[in-house]
Amino acid sequence: LERAEALEEGVSDRDPLFALRLMLARGVLDLVSGRFANGLRAVSGARTAAHRTGDNFTRGMAAMLCSSALAQLGDLARVEDAAGEVMLLPEATGWIDYCALNVALVKAAADGARHVREAIVTFRALLDRQDRILAGAARAHLACALVAAGDFDRAEREATNLLEQGFVIPYAQAGALGALAQVAIHRGQSAAALAFAAHGLEAFTSGVRHFWTESLLHLAVELVDYQGQTH
Repeated sequence: LERAEALEEGVSDRDPLFALRLMLARGVLDLVSGRFANGLRAVSGARTAAHRTGDNFTRGMAAMLCSSALAQLGDLARVEDAAGEVMLLPEATGWIDYCALNVALVKAAADGARHVREAIVTFRALLDRQDRILAGAARAHLACALVAAGDFDRAEREATNLLEQGFVIPYAQAGALGALAQVAIHRGQSAAALAFAAHGLEAFTSGVRHFWTESLLHLAVELVDYQGQTH
């Protein structure tokens, strides 16, 4: 990416499409590397620029990435706005399911049983997708949503099912471990909860950063510590 950026800077007559997709690539790298503010700024800028230039493929991808980043902030209105933009673009149909996942993620973390139920329905609908990254993320978030719904046995089954699969991306693995940590806390198994949370945080050392999931894991550690102080 740095070589591409250096190449682009050395050209007097810049290709607008190349510059636009370079901005998007930099935003993606920043988002997954933990430079969240820079990443969100870049993908938002790419989304606006693509709308201006009529590059609907880049516009759709940027809108999907915006929905993913904004979901981690819990901003449901802006996530739904970005998801709605993707659904309007024929060039972006491949990103619709990811936007549905992002909307459901915010709902799963929101107050109110209705939102959690809606999220669970969406996550279940995505489990049979051929895109294994999407399906794995959906199962991890489903396990967490089931914890929020108080269905701890099913949450444990979904998380364990995911971890037993041969291919699991680190962030989905971390989400499943976060769900197992929450289940262990509910059952009073502090040592197990800490082990699950520690294992989940380790997954981020070699994979994509995801602040919502990381926060869930850190919260599990804090809850165990709080319980230890009050008993």
